[in-house]
Amino acid sequence: MNLRVRCIVVRRTRNLCDTLDEEGEEEREEGQEGKKDKKEKKDKKDKKDKKDKKEKKTDRARVQDDEVNIAAKRQKTSPGDAAAERQRSEQERIVKVQEQQTRAEKRRMLAPMTQSQAEEANSRVERVWDDDTGRWRLVRGGGEVLEQIVTASEHRTINKQATGWISRINARSF
Repeated sequence: MNLRVRCIVVRRTRNLCDTLDEEGEEEREEGQEGKKDKKEKKDKKDKKDKKDKKEKKTDRARVQDDEVNIAAKRQKTSPGDAAAERQRSEQERIVKVQEQQTRAEKRRMLAPMTQSQAEEANSRVERVWDDDTGRWRLVRGGGEVLEQIVTASEHRTINKQATGWISRINARSF
């Protein structure tokens, strides 16, 4: 077999070999060096990316450290300002605590009630003013109106108060 091999160097890193056999048919093969070079390039690129990420992290940390140092220097500028800064920082702490408490309350309000909480809410009875009738009503936590047992004399006074209240409202509206 009479083989002629021509190697062409493409882009300095990749070897491409042309092989001609006896019949003149051409075969192309990629050399092993080209595959190695590709892998080396990829490895270099990965290393560079990692290095860039690390540099960005350190830059961010430096900027944050600089901001902290600048803030510390501002606080140390004068003794009169230090007292004002302390008051501001105390007020900020108080505000932060209050905000955290309100957030916690909102979370509790949005969360579903447990069995014991529901029983507690339903067992609680409150006296509520009813604008429609002009009377105090006993209302259970779930919204159920309870009947109030009173004596006959108390019943008369309640009715007098209620009718007097309604008559006063009606007199004003006309």
